[in-house]
Amino acid sequence: MELAHSARTHASSAHGEGRKVYNLKPRHARLAINSAHTVALFVLETWDERRKK
Repeated sequence: MELAHSARTHASSAHGEGRKVYNLKPRHARLAINSAHTVALFVLETWDERRKK
C-alpha cells in the first residue's frame, strides 16, 4: 500500500508541480499491482500456516 501512496505522491501532480517529471508506464502499474499481490499472498499463506499449528 505504501508503494501506491508513494507513487501517487511523487509521480503525480496531486501535491503541486514537482521538480522532476516521471513518465510512468503501464509496466510500472503492473509492477506495483503484482508486488502488492505477492506480498498479500505471502502474508495470508504465512498466517494460514501458523494458524494450523
